[in-house]
Amino acid sequence: WLNSNALRTSSLHSFPGAFVESGGRLLFDLVESLSGKRLQFGHLDKLMSSNPEPSILVQKYEIALNYLKSIGGMLSHIKPELLLDLDDYLKFKSTSLKNNIER
Repeated sequence: WLNSNALRTSSLHSFPGAFVESGGRLLFDLVESLSGKRLQFGHLDKLMSSNPEPSILVQKYEIALNYLKSIGGMLSHIKPELLLDLDDYLKFKSTSLKNNIER
């Protein structure tokens, strides 16, 4: 149903694995096509293409979640870093732990 009715550019072959494998593209495409509003990532897309750090993807997930919350989505219990794949999650947590120790 999602492939034929909601996703504009991507195709879903397994759920939820495809959302994780796509690095957020499926989620962003789904939100944009169902809401009719383009998510505003600003400079994050350029940063992501030149330096694919998990922290940048977490910021993009946070923008998408905040938009969904602003239109009534009950998603306050979802942390953006939990939407990363395992390798990116571990990298993100180790980086954030280092930053917290340095402060």
